[in-house]
Amino acid sequence: MMKDKLVDKVYAILSKVIDPELGRALVDYDLIMKEWINVDPTNKSIIVEWFPTSPFCPLLVYISAAIYYIIKKNFPNWNVKVKLHPNVIGANQWNELLEDTNNLEKIVKEMKDKGWLKKFLLEE
Repeated sequence: MMKDKLVDKVYAILSKVIDPELGRALVDYDLIMKEWINVDPTNKSIIVEWFPTSPFCPLLVYISAAIYYIIKKNFPNWNVKVKLHPNVIGANQWNELLEDTNNLEKIVKEMKDKGWLKKFLLEE
């Protein structure tokens, strides 16, 4: 059950990602659930779906970038994708934007440069 252990590890890592408006971890509010984490050890691939408090959340892209960053930091040689759960209004459009990992990398860099990353992570 290596896959289950990896899902548990990713979930534990994601417990450090917070919504700055709520001030608590996304996992505390079931905005990220274990069932929404897909780990493929053979292809070194991790896909995480999450549910923002609002489909119009102004921090949606930044929270997604923080999710991407914290997983990539712990799984540096893995392919990491962050998506909105399919039940989120406009998920397809957001997911097209989030599909571009180069864009997520730029957002992470901006967050680091401006000191914002620590607002989205419990420890950084």
